[in-house]
Amino acid sequence: RPRVAGPAAATGRPVLDVLADALRFYFEFHHDYDQGYIAHLHDLFAAQVAAGQARIATRATVVDVEADSELLRGTTVHDTRDIWGRRPNAQLVTANDPAEVFAAFARAVGAVVAGERTLDGGSPAR
Repeated sequence: RPRVAGPAAATGRPVLDVLADALRFYFEFHHDYDQGYIAHLHDLFAAQVAAGQARIATRATVVDVEADSELLRGTTVHDTRDIWGRRPNAQLVTANDPAEVFAAFARAVGAVVAGERTLDGGSPAR
């Protein structure tokens, strides 16, 4: 179906406006590439992992980035079967709780909406 462009968000809260516009970008991007009107939120999950806010299980693996291939340049690859014989340089997430990740996200957004605090921990703008 054709994209229906909407207006920029105008909630009156700058953080929520940026969030809404960013999510719309993701929805429209995936729609344009025939992946459905969806938004993958890997950045949210990665930020929660980095901040120690997401419970995960990991295992050591080797990760590298393809730099020599014209077609695959920049592709991240990992050796889960130890074929390369190299020492692990990363942790691969093997389990997580998506419901918990989204619940934490909803709480943070709810706190902004309620005016309790900003996402960066500062005082809300009034």
